[in-house]
Amino acid sequence: MKNNKFNIIAIFTLLFSATIFIACSNDNETEIDTVSELQNPLEFIGIEHNKFMKEFTSQLEDSYKKNQWSKVKFLSDDYVTQFSSVMNDSYHKSYKKTTSTVEIQKNVYGQLNLNEWFDNDNETSLEMAKSVLRKGTHSKKAKEVLKNKASNKDEKFTINLLEDINTTSTKSYSSEEEAYKALEEVVMKHEKLILSQEWSSEEKYALGAVAVAKHSVQFWKNYDFSVFSNSKIARKHSSKNDDEEEDDPRSSIIVGADVAGYVVGGVVGGVAGVAVGPVTLGAGTVAGVLGGKAVGAWAGSAAAATAIAIYDAWSDFFN
Repeated sequence: MKNNKFNIIAIFTLLFSATIFIACSNDNETEIDTVSELQNPLEFIGIEHNKFMKEFTSQLEDSYKKNQWSKVKFLSDDYVTQFSSVMNDSYHKSYKKTTSTVEIQKNVYGQLNLNEWFDNDNETSLEMAKSVLRKGTHSKKAKEVLKNKASNKDEKFTINLLEDINTTSTKSYSSEEEAYKALEEVVMKHEKLILSQEWSSEEKYALGAVAVAKHSVQFWKNYDFSVFSNSKIARKHSSKNDDEEEDDPRSSIIVGADVAGYVVGGVVGGVAGVAVGPVTLGAGTVAGVLGGKAVGAWAGSAAAATAIAIYDAWSDFFN
C-alpha cells in the first residue's frame, strides 16, 4: 500500500514538473518572439555595408600599393576620377549584375556633393543630411523635395542619431578603443529607441541609418590602416614606443560619414539605386530611394576612409 502511494506521488510529481517545464518553455518562446519583433527590418543594409567596405578597402589598398594616388591632389578632378575608379572596381567585384561605370560613380560623387564634406567650409555633411530629412533634397527640384522628405518621426529619430554620433565622434579620446566604445554605446542606445517604435514601410531613414551605424562601428574599429604608410594613423600604429604614441582615434569619425551618406543618399534615389544595380542587398534587389541611400552610405564611408588613409586630410564632417 505504501509503495502504491509512493508511486502515485512520484507520478504526480513528474506530471506537475512536466507541466511547469512546458509552461516555462512557452514563456520563453513568448519572450523570444517579443525580442524578434524588435529586430531591424533594414539590418541587411548594415551587413551589406560591411561586405562592400571589405571589398572597397581591398581595392583601395591595391591602388595605393600601385602608387595610383601619388600624384593626385586631394579633392581635384583627378582625385574624383581616381576615387570613382576604385569605387567602380569595388562594385564590379561585389555585384555581378552591376551596371556601374566610372562616369556613373563620378555622377554619384557629385550628387552627394562629397567635396563639400572635406573642404572645411560652412556646408557640412550634417547640415546636408538635415536638409534632406526636412526638405527631401538640397536641390531645387520640387518633385524630389516631396518624394524624399522624411516623416516628422523619421526625421526626429534620425537627426538625434546623427547629432549624438557627431558629439561623440568629435570628442577627444586617448585611443581608438575608447572612441569606438563610446560610439558603440551611443549606437546601441539609439537602436533600442528606434526599434521600440512602430514604423511604416515608407519610413526608412532611422531604421537604415542605425543599421549602417551599428555595423560601421564594428568594421572600422577592426580595420588596420597600417598599409597606408603615409597616413598619421599608420605611423601611430607602427610606433615602436607605445608610451610616446597613442592610437589615433580619428578613424571613428568614418561612422558619422557612413550615416550621413545614407541620409544624403536619399537625394540620388532612383538614379543611383538603379544605375549601379541591381544592387543586391540581403534577400533581394534594392533600387529607388532605398538603393540611393545605400549607395550614399557606401560612398560616404569610402570617401572618408580615403581622405584619412591616403591624404591624412579630412574635416570633422560635422564641424
